[in-house]
Amino acid sequence: MRNSSKCVFTGFGDKNSKIMFVSLCKKDDYFEGASGKILENAINNGLNLGKDSVYISLLLRCEISNSDAKNPALKSSFELCRPYLLEEIRLIKPKIIITLGEEAFMHLYPNLLSKGGFSSIRGSILKDDDRFIMPTFSPEWISKNPSFEENFIDDLKKIKGVI
Repeated sequence: MRNSSKCVFTGFGDKNSKIMFVSLCKKDDYFEGASGKILENAINNGLNLGKDSVYISLLLRCEISNSDAKNPALKSSFELCRPYLLEEIRLIKPKIIITLGEEAFMHLYPNLLSKGGFSSIRGSILKDDDRFIMPTFSPEWISKNPSFEENFIDDLKKIKGVI
């Protein structure tokens, strides 16, 4: 069975930013809805930047239907989309990549996952090749677990010394 995409997404924001956020896939319009407001708030309060000062991209580049989300071919969709994200990273040249959520981190940097799992490295600044990576919560997860929003903001505050 072949996956069909409704449309293709690319990253957006400041192409000269030293900060790139990578989300697993597009849930809704960024900076719209609860999760968008959480991300915007974290960028403002954690980084003291406006939302237009960062670059945001996605691992999964196409919109899939809800029925496709349970399809085992979803993993192959991530593998097919991964080279496009890696090329975008090469072109943007961020100093730090912030992966939003465990799945985004695991699909993009499986080699950096420690034995303690995601919770043991969340909020840590990791080194990979010539850039830094910080795995943290996804805004969607925070919207369901609002008591962790301050932790999310605190994670972002840690990168000030890197950028």
